[in-house]
Amino acid sequence: MEINDSDLKRIFEMCRHEIADDGFSRRLRDALPPRPSYMPQIVMCICAMAGIMLVFTILGFESIADNILGIVESLSRQEWPSAAAVSMWLGIVCCTGIVGYAVAAAE
Repeated sequence: MEINDSDLKRIFEMCRHEIADDGFSRRLRDALPPRPSYMPQIVMCICAMAGIMLVFTILGFESIADNILGIVESLSRQEWPSAAAVSMWLGIVCCTGIVGYAVAAAE
C-alpha cells in the first residue's frame, strides 16, 4: 500500500488533539531564564584575533620566531631571556588564551 502526502496529512489531522492548559505553557515560558547572550565572547574573540593579527603585521613572523627561539636558547643555557622576548611571548599566549576561552564559553 502506497501512502501519499494527502493521506499522511489526513491521518495526522485525525490524531491531532489539543490539550487545554489554561495558559500554563505561556507562564512556564515566561518563568524560564532568558537565553544567554554570546555577544561578549564574540567581541572578545574578534578583539583578540585582531590583536594577534596586528602583532604579526607590525613585528612580522620572523621577529616573533626569533624572540621565541631566543627564549628557548637562553633557557637551554640556563640564562634569563630578555624582557622584550618574554613580554611578547606572554602577550601571544594571553591572546591565544582569550580566544580559547571565548570559543569554549560560546559552546
